[in-house]
Amino acid sequence: ESPDTIDWRLDLFTAALLGNRSADDALRGSHVHEGEVFEGDYGLATALHIKYPHVWQQDGNAAMRPAVIRQSKMPATETLDKIAQALGIVQEGHSAQDTQIKIADEVARIYRQHDIPSSLRDLRIPKEDFTTIAKDSMKIFNSNAGLRLEEEHMKNAIAMLEAAW
Repeated sequence: ESPDTIDWRLDLFTAALLGNRSADDALRGSHVHEGEVFEGDYGLATALHIKYPHVWQQDGNAAMRPAVIRQSKMPATETLDKIAQALGIVQEGHSAQDTQIKIADEVARIYRQHDIPSSLRDLRIPKEDFTTIAKDSMKIFNSNAGLRLEEEHMKNAIAMLEAAW
């Protein structure tokens, strides 16, 4: 009714800012919570889209997703079966590990079918930049918040980048 009124915009901005601060402070920047199906690396995907102008945030996340699914700790078999069923890829007699890999493969297939990047190669990310990307991901407060040991983080981040290649 009053598009020139700024009050509601200020309220919305304030709510968003406070919501973000509350989440960061309450969770100490942890974006992976106990019980989530697949772990992720928000910091790596964020470092990608910050470093490379041609990479949008959703592209960085998508390019990492199949590798994240493959590399995550294995969720409960029941959870994997539900995901496989939802994706229409249930195969009797497969191990939980096989199902997890099939889920990652199916996600990658769906992404490719819709021209969504499913690997770092798709984004033209040079392998020689992996160390820099891993270091940059340490600076992503929402992902790290000073809670990770640098040496361990670097090792794990580079391994995830290589898996996503």
